[in-house]
Order: sequence, then C-alpha cells, then structure tokens
Amino acid sequence: NQVYTVGGGQFRSNAQSQACTLRTKLFTFIRTEERMAELIKEAQESNAMIIFTLANPEMREKTMKMCELSKVMHVDLMGGIFDTMSSFFGQAPRGSLDVPNGASSRRPMLSD
Repeated sequence: NQVYTVGGGQFRSNAQSQACTLRTKLFTFIRTEERMAELIKEAQESNAMIIFTLANPEMREKTMKMCELSKVMHVDLMGGIFDTMSSFFGQAPRGSLDVPNGASSRRPMLSD
C-alpha cells in the first residue's frame, strides 16, 4: 500500500499542484486464475491500474498476460525480486509467504 501511495504522490492533478487522489482496494490471497480474471475485469470496467505482488511465477505470468489482453495497466511489483532471488538460490519461489520452521514471523526491516 505504501509503495503506490508514495508513487502517486509524485503526480499532480492540476495546475495548482494538488496531489492526485488515489483510491485503492487491497485484495489478498488471490490464488486462482478465475479470481484474478474477475479483478482484472473490474479494473478494466473502472479504468483502474493493477499493482500486484504474486510469488507464484505461473500466476504472475498469467496475470500479466490477462492484463495485456484486457489493456489494463499493471505493475508486477515483486516479480524482478523473485526472479533474481530464484536465480541466486537456484530454485523457484514456493508461491506463498509461509514462515520457515524456527524462523521468526516478524518481518525484518531495512535497518535490521
């Protein structure tokens, strides 16, 4: 949520330099192509943009393809990171954010 809020703050809606108004909807745990297609159709009908973070590489590819075919602007926010980490670790992401056994569920901060 913070990334697109900060990103949207870089743009102005008029000559008086008022910041663009962003309306966001957060959808979590989208696991099926059918559900993603519903959301893309909704975005298409409302002239909205989709920003997504999908760990599952097949779902990411399908989502990008559906967005392109529907002419819905989209951003794969984590795809590049997942692809680079996959190369580094020599394995594909598991497609979920499960916490490994014994690991803390606390998300590390950049300063950690």
